[in-house]
Amino acid sequence: MEAEIDRIIEAIRDSSNDLIYFISMQYDGEHFTVHFEPGYCLDIKLSKNPDEPTRTSLSIRGITVVITGNSASCLKSIIHQFMLVTYAFSAEMSLYFPRAFYDLDPTFYNLLEMCENSPLMQSILWDYYEL
Repeated sequence: MEAEIDRIIEAIRDSSNDLIYFISMQYDGEHFTVHFEPGYCLDIKLSKNPDEPTRTSLSIRGITVVITGNSASCLKSIIHQFMLVTYAFSAEMSLYFPRAFYDLDPTFYNLLEMCENSPLMQSILWDYYEL
């Protein structure tokens, strides 16, 4: 469990970049609560049962994404992709994404599908991934 926690902390710290600033992180033995700037909050509920996946909730300006899976292996990718993309067009995003829960598959094509109603958002994704 300690190794899992260390990997999560490292993934969170590595995810800060020029656009998203890491503010604070709290851990109460079961939940990580991480605040980023501007308006991002990440909640990670660690599973002590190896058969039960870790649950991660990412709130971005009123939109909550629920991620279930092995957080240590995919958290950095999820944070990096989703935060960078949503930061780039957060104002437009609220027009196209319902304010609801999602099971997010952290892949380019899943993000592209979520942005299907916005040619601008799809264009930014294509440019970002240089495809």
